Amino acid sequence: SETSVGRTYGVTHTQLPSETVTAMAGQPAEVSGAIESIDGSVLVIAGRTVITTIKTEIKIDLSVGLIVTVQGTLQSDGSILAREIKE
Repeated sequence: SETSVGRTYGVTHTQLPSETVTAMAGQPAEVSGAIESIDGSVLVIAGRTVITTIKTEIKIDLSVGLIVTVQGTLQSDGSILAREIKE
């Protein structure tokens, strides 16, 4: 099946072995779900750690419980370095 702009897709989080995550580091990553926690520049969204920086485009006011979509880059520790966060 193909993906397309404007469609909504569910995300299932599966813990990968560390060597698999390392092999995938640097690849584009996306996660959608509720913000579970915010601690400075670190968010937990749908069980996944998301790191924000000064370069992250944040298009909404972030708050716990808000459903968001994050696009970024997978890091070697399994977290996502966020490029954009939107509702």
